[in-house]
Amino acid sequence: GVTGVTRVTGETIRLSVSSEKCPEVHENKRITAVNEGVPCKQTEIFNLKTTTNTRWMKECKPLQGSISIDERGLMRLNGASESDAGNYTCMVDVTFNGRKFTAARSIRLTFSKIPVVADKPNVIYPQQEVVMVKEGMAAELKCKAYIGLTEENDTYMYWTVDNISTEDFTQLNDSWVS
Repeated sequence: GVTGVTRVTGETIRLSVSSEKCPEVHENKRITAVNEGVPCKQTEIFNLKTTTNTRWMKECKPLQGSISIDERGLMRLNGASESDAGNYTCMVDVTFNGRKFTAARSIRLTFSKIPVVADKPNVIYPQQEVVMVKEGMAAELKCKAYIGLTEENDTYMYWTVDNISTEDFTQLNDSWVS
């Protein structure tokens, strides 16, 4: 393969070109039966806003089974098990300057029966989203976080606005769904 650096829309990205269907694996990730998802990590490609299709492959073959993929390529294996260990590739079809390309990134997943104990919550969404609301209008904000396993029976969750608890804002209402 050929590796280079290119500028796209004022951004510098590293590019590796290969005739192989799936690129080499350069990253490992451990998953458990409860996993927070596997990121596609092709932010530069998604930022082009010309993607047409995102799919995941396992061992360079179309992925079979119970998975979900969000709009940024995050893949979730529903009920991960030892059989889910292996090499995965996120394939993103993109059109750039009238030409069609497929961007790909591979990752090796290993399975662990030992549950991960989170030292801090992992916010799944939102991730740096900004919601603009007109004064007097209602807006619904949703948050999903993976908190891992803990010996505590209760988990305290709360929203803040500029690091101030929403309880200090009488015009805001919180509701919770577990």
